[in-house]
Amino acid sequence: MRFLKKLKRVATLALIVLIPSLSSCSSVDSRIARCENLVKEQLKSPTTAKFSSETVSSMGGGTSNIDGVVDSENSYGAVLRGTFGCQVTDGSMKVMYVNG
Repeated sequence: MRFLKKLKRVATLALIVLIPSLSSCSSVDSRIARCENLVKEQLKSPTTAKFSSETVSSMGGGTSNIDGVVDSENSYGAVLRGTFGCQVTDGSMKVMYVNG
C-alpha cells in the first residue's frame, strides 16, 4: 500500500515537471516548421529541401531568431547547401535571409 502511494506521488511529480517542457518543445517545433515552410517558398525546388542544424535563439523583447542549414536542388538539379534565418516577433514570422 505504501509503495503504491509513493509511486503515485512520483508519477504526479513527473507529470508536473514534464508537461510544461513538452508544451514549450512543441511550440519551438512549430516555429521551426513555419520557418522551414517560408524558406521553401523561396527555393527553386522546395520538394527537395532537407533542413538541418536549426537553432532557436531568444533575442528578448518577444523576439526570437531561427537559423539553420538547407540542402536543395537548383534549376540544373545540382544540390546546393545554404543557410537561412527567420525572425519571430510577437507571433509574426519573416524570412531574414536564404543564402546558397
